Amino acid sequence: FGLGHFAEAAPGADPRLAALEALIDRKIVLDLARESRSADPAEIAAAAGELRRSTGEEAFAAKLAKFGLGARNLEAYLEERILYDRALAARFGQGLPVSLTEIERYYRDIYVPERNRQGVAVEPLEDIDDALEARIRERRRDQQMADWVRDLRKRADIQIRKDCLK
Repeated sequence: FGLGHFAEAAPGADPRLAALEALIDRKIVLDLARESRSADPAEIAAAAGELRRSTGEEAFAAKLAKFGLGARNLEAYLEERILYDRALAARFGQGLPVSLTEIERYYRDIYVPERNRQGVAVEPLEDIDDALEARIRERRRDQQMADWVRDLRKRADIQIRKDCLK
């Protein structure tokens, strides 16, 4: 299933530990956002429908069966995902300013070399400046979110017992 903000395990890393780390991050954010502790059943149903569509009906059913779950078993997970996204949007939803100089630098230093490596035509800056600005904002927001969650983790009392992961 799509795990939303769950990070992929680094090559050679224990995927169970990576999943645990992502779950801890999620729980810390959810605990901080206690005031919005429930999602509307319609939101949960919409999230379930989107998951079915994005996964494909057969793959969705197969994944549920693999873990011995029914569709209703996902409701708690989907509600937490909605609340997590809502907490992050409330904290980081406001637009981050991006200067024209940053867009030009991104175009020159990242976009053009990336397109050249792919052997794809490079579009003129004026045609894609809005898309590049959005990409810069997203990267900046992702970094701010990661920094914020890392700070929350430092303040939380977290104990990981690696022997329980075996």
